[in-house]
Amino acid sequence: MKPVYLQLYSMREEMAKDCIGTIKKVAKMGYQGVEFAGFPDIPAVELRIVLDDLGLKTIGSHFGFNDLNNELQRNLDYMAALGGKYVVLAYYMTENSDDAKKAGDFMAGVANVSKKQGFQTCYHNHAHELKKENGKYLLETLLETAGGDVYSQLDVYWVEYAGVDTYKYIESLGRKLLVIHAKEIACAPDRRNVEIGKGYFDWKKLIMLSRNVGVEDFIVEQEEYTLTPAEECENDYNYLASIDA
Repeated sequence: MKPVYLQLYSMREEMAKDCIGTIKKVAKMGYQGVEFAGFPDIPAVELRIVLDDLGLKTIGSHFGFNDLNNELQRNLDYMAALGGKYVVLAYYMTENSDDAKKAGDFMAGVANVSKKQGFQTCYHNHAHELKKENGKYLLETLLETAGGDVYSQLDVYWVEYAGVDTYKYIESLGRKLLVIHAKEIACAPDRRNVEIGKGYFDWKKLIMLSRNVGVEDFIVEQEEYTLTPAEECENDYNYLASIDA
């Protein structure tokens, strides 16, 4: 089985109370690594020791606009100390193609700095980028404007939530798709974020299509819960492991 990572936003309340203890729980679940949602107030060197001792790899981190606009180098230095590779803009409000172009221009600037230091730059979508204007999804306009050094970290839940055929969209993105945010969607009319394997997606098909276009990294994200966050995140991992994801 290839490595499966957990976006630590999935355990956000636990992370706020006890970062190190929560990361230890994630390791016990079976995950091979983590994606941060911004960095904790812990020296990077100390956090790297904890991660290495647990056998966890840092795949990257989500950042807000201000994190990348105002403190890009500080965040890149922290990422380098952890050994991460993906610099991801977590959110940008794109209501129209002009907004998408502004976001693309911003991402191009981030990538220009990040690439020189060995990182890959990605944009993480929500549903609003899957609106069409002039026959083109806003996400496509954003990525085209950003240029060849900016890729999609595709959140499949939000693609499907927007009413787009996720399987076809994965194929259409092709090599612009670098990493998948694995997040399950309940069948209509509910459409909540449920545990992986308890919703709409055919995960074997989704993973196969993703790998066909070159995706190697899958990051679980759980935003809504029926059980505790820890229980649901562990169940997500166990499901993907059971289908040899």
